[in-house]
Amino acid sequence: MLQKTPPSPAAIRQRELRANRKAGRHCYKIWLSDRAVDALIVRCILEGRLTEEQALRPKLVAQALAALLEEEGQLLAR
Repeated sequence: MLQKTPPSPAAIRQRELRANRKAGRHCYKIWLSDRAVDALIVRCILEGRLTEEQALRPKLVAQALAALLEEEGQLLAR
């Protein structure tokens, strides 16, 4: 019996990309000043979105900033 090979990392990324687009989400690569990001990180810490330890992890910071922008955008879209 033939064994099914697991999907390649590229196939997994492509599947996730299609799912996100179908859900109406897109990835935007943006450049922000360190000063602006520092202020947003402080806001996330004060609001309880991040701990000080988490604020040292770029992936968690990116997730918190994305959630913050999504929430702000949803409020403006009303």
